[in-house]
Amino acid sequence: MFTAADRQARVLRRRLLYAVVGVGLVVAAIVIGLTGLGVGVNRDRPADVPLDGVPPAASSSTGPATPSTGAWVVPPVSAGPLILPPPAGTARGVPVGFPHTVPGAISAAARYAETAVGLDETRARTVGEVAGAPSYPSAADDFAHGVRIASSTLGVQPGDAGIGAYLTFQARAYRVVDAGADRALIHVLGIADGAGPATSGQGRQAVSVAAYTMVWADGDWKIDGGTDLEEPQPLPAPGSAQAYERGWRDLAIA
Repeated sequence: MFTAADRQARVLRRRLLYAVVGVGLVVAAIVIGLTGLGVGVNRDRPADVPLDGVPPAASSSTGPATPSTGAWVVPPVSAGPLILPPPAGTARGVPVGFPHTVPGAISAAARYAETAVGLDETRARTVGEVAGAPSYPSAADDFAHGVRIASSTLGVQPGDAGIGAYLTFQARAYRVVDAGADRALIHVLGIADGAGPATSGQGRQAVSVAAYTMVWADGDWKIDGGTDLEEPQPLPAPGSAQAYERGWRDLAIA
């Protein structure tokens, strides 16, 4: 039985989902829902999937049979996690210099998401300026707007993260929706972790997803905008049988 606090938390979670996903903004914290997790447990998570996303021991699902998505063939689950190629360096603290391959695009999307997420609007704007493609001039503004949405949801005042307030994202899985030589639609599944006045300062975790259109521009993979994300709710835990069945594959950041 849900309490009034539970219902309010779910309303806040939906509000963030609609505000960010519904308008297709390119934000690292695209699906956070941190205030909807009660006392640190995702109430939407299947009972047999632990918080760390490790699949149940009895699971042997291999997901769909290696379908092709343009220039990319989805590997079988048995292949293990995709080791993402590292960037060549950084620019203003943002990873840059990814290989001109589909794994390179996946690596860029995952690292951009992890780098941009947080409660620092200036930092998010920097990521948008570095990672945004020339064809996406509003990237910095959109990333910054996403931080304002996340801050508001966590009860953080603009420009002041507050003591104990934080927001992070850890990439755990990927899905290639479509891919070509110079363009790829990449989804990144992971765990968002955050706290603020709206969570009474207690850390909350939620399965989250970032959806990016990646393009090869200026010698690197850049973000050209967000992609429409029609992912059934609840989101599957990374590494779970349900995630594999939906086409997600594990990743590991080298």
